[in-house]
Amino acid sequence: MKNQALYQQIVTPLFQGVKANREPWLFVLKAMLSLYLATGLAMLLELPSPMTSMLTVVVVMNSQSGMVMAKSFYRILGTVIGTVASVTLVAMFPQQPQFLITAIALWSGLCAAGALMFKGFRGYTFVLGGYTVAMITLPVLGNPHAIFDVAIHRFFEVVLGLGVTTLVFDGLFPRQLRGQVKKQVEANISNLLAEVHHTLSQGQHSRQALAIYRDTTSDAMNFEDLLANAKFEGPWLSSLSRPLRLSNYYYLETITHLQTLQKLKQRLANNASSSLLVINRSSQPLVDILRRVDLS
Repeated sequence: MKNQALYQQIVTPLFQGVKANREPWLFVLKAMLSLYLATGLAMLLELPSPMTSMLTVVVVMNSQSGMVMAKSFYRILGTVIGTVASVTLVAMFPQQPQFLITAIALWSGLCAAGALMFKGFRGYTFVLGGYTVAMITLPVLGNPHAIFDVAIHRFFEVVLGLGVTTLVFDGLFPRQLRGQVKKQVEANISNLLAEVHHTLSQGQHSRQALAIYRDTTSDAMNFEDLLANAKFEGPWLSSLSRPLRLSNYYYLETITHLQTLQKLKQRLANNASSSLLVINRSSQPLVDILRRVDLS
């Protein structure tokens, strides 16, 4: 009886709590498994800095497998660029530390400029390529002959962490971006209908109109990043990527035209122009259709 009461008081609420918060606990499980696997493999391979593999796991882990694969791809790309640049700079100035530090500063500035030109993980590639050079070259200023070993070890430590994280998060109960893409498309359609209805029925450039415009623009920009990351999950998006991008472009263009129409109707209303009545009379059938769609 005591064991049964203890089970009901402790074990049952624990299982209910885990079941109610399945996604957070699953993320914790995959994160801890990735950390232990990456660190253990780095020690087994006798890499000089297993901490780098562990930190790489922490940097790229995400609850959605598409985000993990996207960030891993661009992180590998940035690491390769930084590693090659490190070996090249040290080979150019092996006995001139002043020139080498100047070259590192110039390289970092170029990478910072590249990071400003691109957004999302593409910009992250330039950031990583910039500070990877400093992390590899500065420790070997007094011993340039060790640059190749340091660069190779850094590269494999990062790749090990990225590979383990990608395999765990994409292989163990993956959470893909497909559902989020579908929800965002439905939200864009709903926002577009709301914007059209508000513009044609009211037409005032009010705070509500500005809020709708701000939300729709933000959703469209986020949708571009979402598509860029979702393509790493598999071929399911390859045939839909171009149509979705085109629809997002026309979506933003339509929202901009609606904002222009709102400002025009506001100016006509302020001037008491009869043209406003013509516009309202012409758009009334569409307003009635949208009202019925909203009610359904």
